[in-house]
Amino acid sequence: MGGAIEYLYILEEMPKRSLENLQFQRMQTVTTILPKITRKFGALLLKLNYHCLKN
Repeated sequence: MGGAIEYLYILEEMPKRSLENLQFQRMQTVTTILPKITRKFGALLLKLNYHCLKN
């Protein structure tokens, strides 16, 4: 009987956990992608500024 209760508990907890994991993964991807984007964008801005200064 205990197995069935545990199973029900797992069924109830799993959606919450997966939702939390999804949000956590999304946060991780944002924190890993954002610096790369800003770095590339910063490099582009530097190049643009350099070209503007040269001309």
